[in-house]
Amino acid sequence: MAIEPMRKGLRSALVWLWLAGLLWASGFVFSTHAAAQAEDVSVGETQIKAAFLYKFTGYVEWPKSSFKDPDSPITIGILGADEIADELRRIVSGRSVQNRGLTVAAINKENDLTGVHVLFIGREATARLPRLIEAARQRPILIVTDAADGLERGSIINFVMVKRRVQFEIAVDAAEKAGLTLSSRLLSVALRVKKGDIEPALYLAHLSDPGLPASTCVGVASKRNSICKLRVS
Repeated sequence: MAIEPMRKGLRSALVWLWLAGLLWASGFVFSTHAAAQAEDVSVGETQIKAAFLYKFTGYVEWPKSSFKDPDSPITIGILGADEIADELRRIVSGRSVQNRGLTVAAINKENDLTGVHVLFIGREATARLPRLIEAARQRPILIVTDAADGLERGSIINFVMVKRRVQFEIAVDAAEKAGLTLSSRLLSVALRVKKGDIEPALYLAHLSDPGLPASTCVGVASKRNSICKLRVS
């Protein structure tokens, strides 16, 4: 039996189940937007990326020092993606994640990052990517990009289009350097997980989260992490 096609099929199913719950929580009808991704990516791309940005906040652990007060909100800064910012404001209105409210802030320059927990750099700001990433990586900020070779350029999560569908890839090393802990559930639905030079192995953070459904984690384990490949049980 060919393991690689089955692994890809499992990952695809997990992504769509995850996205279904995500869109439902964000006020969307999943079937409509799933169809939109398959037939006309322009219809739902903005909404789906905004929904992903909202959902990411529930799968990241920031250092306590990142928040001024115990009830300080999670701030999502956005640059170069006005439509996504507007949609995200609609999604987060009245919602909370990790017992914190959510706010969306417009970022205009590199020194606007104080108090920001997630920074999304949209396509319109791609030319400013190096400066923005350099400024953000000095802080515990989840950097999300929408650019070719986003991970290689220093982001933590990067959106990619595959067969007219929005997916994302993750750089674990960049997250660790920023002092962030990513849930294994988030890693399990990523298209690609980059851990140093180890690819395409799937890196799973060694957390207390339950194991992946219908999969087995095998590989090298250390005190803080595991380097794993999915295989069907």
